[in-house]
Amino acid sequence: MTRRKTLSDAGVVALKPKAARYTFPDPELRGHYVRIMPSGAKTFVAVSRDPAGKQVWATIGATDHMEIEAAREAARVAIRRIKEGLPAVEVKAAPATFKDVADAWLKRHVAAKGLKSEKDIRRLLEKLVMPAWGPREFAGIKRSDVAKLLDTIEDENGARQADMVLAIVRGLMNWSATRDDDYTSPIVRGMRRTEPKARQRERVLSDDEIRTVWAVAADAGTFGAMLRFALLTGQRRDKVKTLRWDAVTVDGIWTVPSEDREKGTGGDLKLPALALDIIRAQNRVGDNPYVFAGRGSGYFNGLS
Repeated sequence: MTRRKTLSDAGVVALKPKAARYTFPDPELRGHYVRIMPSGAKTFVAVSRDPAGKQVWATIGATDHMEIEAAREAARVAIRRIKEGLPAVEVKAAPATFKDVADAWLKRHVAAKGLKSEKDIRRLLEKLVMPAWGPREFAGIKRSDVAKLLDTIEDENGARQADMVLAIVRGLMNWSATRDDDYTSPIVRGMRRTEPKARQRERVLSDDEIRTVWAVAADAGTFGAMLRFALLTGQRRDKVKTLRWDAVTVDGIWTVPSEDREKGTGGDLKLPALALDIIRAQNRVGDNPYVFAGRGSGYFNGLS
């Protein structure tokens, strides 16, 4: 019987099943075969020997979904890889998740540079970002996903927390963009949730600055007490100086007033023991309703 000199797609279709599995060689490529099962299922396969002399078979694909020219090209690659001692088919790594990239950023950027904010960065990522994005494909996170996450954080934790998370995620994504030829960060200008004027009024003190202010405030009378109370509670100047006796319950809960223009700054606040000690140390002045009393029935207005 004369062996065919070529094998076409029609020739593959014409191959008939037998009682037992068999392979039919491709005359145009040594090591490339069609494997025919008794059921009639047909598969392109390739075979070669690795550097140790071991025969290795590789499945290329089902003939129902692959033309023979494409199968030959894939078989050439598989045969070459087998001879080089590599897996016949290149195994593509799973797409990096947000957690994968975040872990790399924390290790290679945040920790490596000794950023003092590392603890806060890790806490915010773990608490507010990982539950939503941790297992997601990093490259698949879109601008709409960022906006949705910030909306949730703003609604549940306030605009300032949303901006802090935005700053962290922006830094992470920009870092990734410097290491990837194809990645572009989805974050654009205008995604912050606080107003520019509100941001200008805010600055986070360093640990050394806090210690210095705390020590100086010890001998500053009512002004110092208000300053320490502000440091302990994180509340704004106007909230502290207008603190009323009737706004604090016997079990140390302060009902912080909120204004319509503010987000995430009102509500009930459990006061730490040191803050309660400061309140108890203030003298009640007649009918003055304020803890930090000023002249007459007003509040102390020396905190600026």
